[in-house]
Amino acid sequence: MERIRLTNLKTYTIDDIGTDEIDDAISIEAIENNWRIWIHIADPTETIPFNSELDIRARKIGTSMYLPTGIKHMFPKEISTNNMSLLQGCERNALSAGIIIDINGEIIDYELHQTIIKPNYHLTYEEANELIELSPPEEEDLSILFDLMKSRHSFRVKSGAITIDIPKGKFTYKNNKLELYVIEPTMSRFLISEAMILFGSVVANHANIKGISIPYRYQPKSNLEPTSSYSINEDNIIESQRIINRLYSAKISIDPKPHFSLGLRLYTQATSPIRRYLDLLVLRQIIGFLNGKPIIGSNELNEIILEVKKSLNQAINITRESQNECQNLWFKENIGKQISGFVIRWLRPSENIALVYIDELLMNVACRLQTKGNNILFTKRLFLIKEIDPIYNQTKLIQI
Repeated sequence: MERIRLTNLKTYTIDDIGTDEIDDAISIEAIENNWRIWIHIADPTETIPFNSELDIRARKIGTSMYLPTGIKHMFPKEISTNNMSLLQGCERNALSAGIIIDINGEIIDYELHQTIIKPNYHLTYEEANELIELSPPEEEDLSILFDLMKSRHSFRVKSGAITIDIPKGKFTYKNNKLELYVIEPTMSRFLISEAMILFGSVVANHANIKGISIPYRYQPKSNLEPTSSYSINEDNIIESQRIINRLYSAKISIDPKPHFSLGLRLYTQATSPIRRYLDLLVLRQIIGFLNGKPIIGSNELNEIILEVKKSLNQAINITRESQNECQNLWFKENIGKQISGFVIRWLRPSENIALVYIDELLMNVACRLQTKGNNILFTKRLFLIKEIDPIYNQTKLIQI
């Protein structure tokens, strides 16, 4: 199938400062009495043939890892950050979804194409926020897209989605010095997040309708009432953590099932094929079907998914250990300091080890507490950083 040229569209990529693997972009097209939302995802399937040496290597790695000390790329950096990435001013292959939603945010039409795009702007989230807020007449596309994504988000909330919108902290090294990086909820982050969820929903429904085997991402239903987005304040951070604690983990299966907290009947992750192998697998299946070529069968797909899951578990453990090391270093530098937070749950009650949300860090940390009992859960408290336990290598906190 010949690729459709969409180089005439004004196309934006929006990422954090320093992002070097750019795999998604957005555009908007005016149509009669409505808008067509274009979501473009980098298409490396021609560069990396299935079962090629680089494909098998990526499968064993599973995902790019974003560690405090730097990035460990799933593909060699020289290709993932250049020919694969949607670089500003460069023509790139993509899988593009053109989506039309109604005033209520419901999808009324969509199309999927292999395309050639040419990103006009590579913006940081801060730069994108300015364009959304100011909405200058000559650059109002992002503001229009933001309003459309608000409608789409409202549709998901009415369908049962649970949106938790709170700042998050993570450690990184800058000039060999440990720093806390805070990811704040912003309009531009909301826009990109909602657009990526929309793309995943379209692709999942398309695959199900056409009988294409893909790894769906689903989440079992929790005993929770649907709620709208949370404001950023202390009470809602506690409530959001209480809800997160009651949600089941998302799972992967070739059997199509609903995703509870997204409020979607079907969903898959397909927007980061440069950074996540299963996303690349979804693209291979969709593009293979579009071209009328043989696609991976269910049995082989299941085997690949199981293999990748092992790689992902290893990556999760490495990432967690890396963050734990940074957390311990921060606590060592702050022994004797008073900090506020609350206990989320007991991890190992017999050893007094609990998961504690630390306000200053905006993150959850496994700590050893002096206090026991469930009566302290989800209640704001002051703690004293006493020491790093030499046996368990965990921070010991004393409730004040």
